[in-house]
Amino acid sequence: LDAFTGSHRYVLDYLSDEVLERQPDRMRAFLLHNSILDRMTGPLCDTVTGNDDGQNMLEQLEHANLFVVPLDEQRRWYRFHHLFAEVLRTRLHRVEAGRVPDLHSRAADWYERQGLIDDAIRHASAAGDPTRAARLAEQHLNETLQRGETALLGRWIALLPDHAMRSHPGLWLAQGMQDLHAGHLDAVEQCLEYADRAFGRERSQQALQLPTDGG
Repeated sequence: LDAFTGSHRYVLDYLSDEVLERQPDRMRAFLLHNSILDRMTGPLCDTVTGNDDGQNMLEQLEHANLFVVPLDEQRRWYRFHHLFAEVLRTRLHRVEAGRVPDLHSRAADWYERQGLIDDAIRHASAAGDPTRAARLAEQHLNETLQRGETALLGRWIALLPDHAMRSHPGLWLAQGMQDLHAGHLDAVEQCLEYADRAFGRERSQQALQLPTDGG
């Protein structure tokens, strides 16, 4: 299969008709729902599917040579072969498109609990929840900058629409610093303006939350 690409229609048809369709309903649902993941481990699959047999299902797939690749010697992490993943994701969006945001949101929950923030932000964005993605990015802004991971931070910001950053002045300042290093001075000025507006909104919200003399 490594010699083929997604342009080989007959390979994709084979994977869909002769592999996916021959699976029991429970296994087929497991495959489809976990196809949103770039890598899989039992507890993560359990969170995504709402079941408790993720590790067993992954081991069954490996034993049956069903296009999963182990990523470590302990057989804890797996990924789908890229062509099979393409088939699964295409089928998922065709038959259960309405579930896709919830599946991504569940994955974001698991990754956030594990402290794997990059994955959590990517899945929150894929779930159509840029507000959550922006919150996570700003919460981990300082530690990311301290580690010098500016490229990672830039990737997070690139996922966020402007409206999701309105209440997060730190993200605008971080974007401004990156633009400054890149020599994009006009963009720096705009980022500083947006950051100032965001700080203003933050102060206004804090003022509204202060108790008055009358309680």
